[in-house]
Amino acid sequence: MSVPDHGKDVKVPVEHIASNRAIETLSAAGAHRGSMVGLAVGADDSIGLAIGDRAFAVAGNGAMQLVGELDRGIRPRWVLWSNATAVTLVACDIRLATCWDLAAVHRLLFGGWSANHVQVWAAMRGLDERGAPMLGQLDLLSGDDGDDGDA
Repeated sequence: MSVPDHGKDVKVPVEHIASNRAIETLSAAGAHRGSMVGLAVGADDSIGLAIGDRAFAVAGNGAMQLVGELDRGIRPRWVLWSNATAVTLVACDIRLATCWDLAAVHRLLFGGWSANHVQVWAAMRGLDERGAPMLGQLDLLSGDDGDDGDA
């Protein structure tokens, strides 16, 4: 299966916005009913939003509840990395009207069960996921053999 080239990844500056200006700010950025808006939720109940080439962050009390307000006020098509975001929202009694779960879409397009964010990102760029950097246990004894000490 060939995947279209969607361009190179670029670093997008994140604009921090107040929750009371979120609907106005997203609307000005082009969000409307059915438009795709990326959504990420942080462990600290902050949220990240992306539309087009713009990214926004909302922190503080009520940031999670803001997602429900945005859903009712704009009704975008939310784009989530996986159902983990939806699970977090449902735990806060927030239900999205429409969304795309990228991991689920990846499983439908490419088969298999496993579909983490690395696999999704690599597949959409035609790259082998095995070449992606990995986190893991550091081995204190496997440093380089160069002598950096004064001993």
